[in-house]
This record gives sequence, structure tokens and C-alpha cells, in this order.
Amino acid sequence: MRKLFLSLLVVCLVAPLWAQDTPTETYKTDFTSGQGDWTIDNVKMNGVSYVWKHSTYNNQGYMKASAFIKPNAYETESWLISPAIDLSAAGTVTLSVRHAMNYGTDGMYVRMTADGKDWKDVSVSPTPSGNSWTFVTSTADVSAFAGEAKVQIAFVYTSTSAAAPTWEVQWVS
Repeated sequence: MRKLFLSLLVVCLVAPLWAQDTPTETYKTDFTSGQGDWTIDNVKMNGVSYVWKHSTYNNQGYMKASAFIKPNAYETESWLISPAIDLSAAGTVTLSVRHAMNYGTDGMYVRMTADGKDWKDVSVSPTPSGNSWTFVTSTADVSAFAGEAKVQIAFVYTSTSAAAPTWEVQWVS
């Protein structure tokens, strides 16, 4: 009887560990071979024909934003926008981004929306240094969007005639 009690006690203590939720990846895209199903919305294009474009370096693909064309920086605003992501079954949500920035960090924003209209700034951490091509993985708790069926992510690039940094985004999860 004592062995049966101890066996049941062990099962009762261990069972909750099996029942815990394991994180699932609801959405992930990389930009290995192109922009995929993401769209580009060029809001302001003073003097340039594009801001976001697909690039590769050392066989690594990424989306790259810049408004610097030697020797000038141009005033622009361009959005790289994800397709709608269904987070209706999610309880907590973490956004992860692998990206690099060079020649500054001003004018580069991550935003999210659940309705396609009301965009909210998302603060990811850590941020790239802004003075190298070193990629970092940044994260943000975006659980405010849990339960929403049509969430979108945007990488918003803005530049001025005085400063046009470069932003490279390798993948998003």
C-alpha cells in the first residue's frame, strides 16, 4: 500500500510538468530568397526609386532599407509590412527579429497592428549598435496582440537629407 501511495504521489507531482504549455512558433519568415509575401508601402520617396530591397551577402539573404545614394542622403519613408498573422489561439506572444543597422539608428521603427489602421510602436531589445553590420536577435513581449486574428508587423524606415542609415532584417518570428 505504501508503494502504491508513493507512486501516485510521484505521478501527481510530475503530471503538471507534462501538462505545461510548450511554446509554439505561430509565424516565422526569413528573407533568404526574397521578400516573400511581405509588402512595401513607399510613403515618401524624394529622389530615390526604392528604399526596401532584397539583398544577399556571403549567401545570407535579408531585406535592406537605405536612402543613401553616393554622395547624398534622401528624405524618405517606407514600410515593409507582413501579411496578417493569426494569433487568436495565442496566450502570450514574443516578437523576435534578427537585424543589423549601420550609419545610425534614428528613423527605424518596429510597429504592429491588429486592425490594419492603429499601428503601435514596439520596442525591441537589444537594438543593433548602429555602427556595424553585426546582426543581433532582438525580442519584445507583444502579448497585447494575443487573441487577435489579423496582426501585422511593420518595419518602418525613415530618413532625412542629413542622415540615411541602413537597416537589414534577416528573419522575423
